[in-house]
Amino acid sequence: MLPLIILRPFHYRSEEVLGLDLGTHSELEKEMRKLKGIRWCGQNGWWYLPLTKENFETMKAAVAPYATLDTRWLRQYLEQKQVAKEAQVQGRTVSPRRLQQFLITPLSEENAAALKR
Repeated sequence: MLPLIILRPFHYRSEEVLGLDLGTHSELEKEMRKLKGIRWCGQNGWWYLPLTKENFETMKAAVAPYATLDTRWLRQYLEQKQVAKEAQVQGRTVSPRRLQQFLITPLSEENAAALKR
C-alpha cells in the first residue's frame, strides 16, 4: 500500500499555497525536493507549492508512483472559494476578511446554499 500525502491549502506569507503533508513518510522527501518551486514550511512541517492547477498536475504526476493523494481538503477549499467568488459576482460585497474566513472555515451545505441565494 502506498503512503498517503494529504493536500492542505493554506495561506503563507500572503500567498495561496498547497501544503503537502507527508505525515511520517520521510522517504517521500527526496521526491518532493525534485519538484520545481517547492519549499519547506517549518511552521507547519509541510512542503508547499504555489496553489495553481499546473503545480497540482505536475506534483500529482511526480508522486503517483510513490504515494496516494488525499484531496478532500483541497476540494473543500476550492468549493468554498467558488461560493465566495459567486457571492462577489452577484454584487454582494464580501470583505477580504470575511472571504478569508470562508476559505479557512468550511461552510455547511445549507450555509453554502444560503450564500449562493
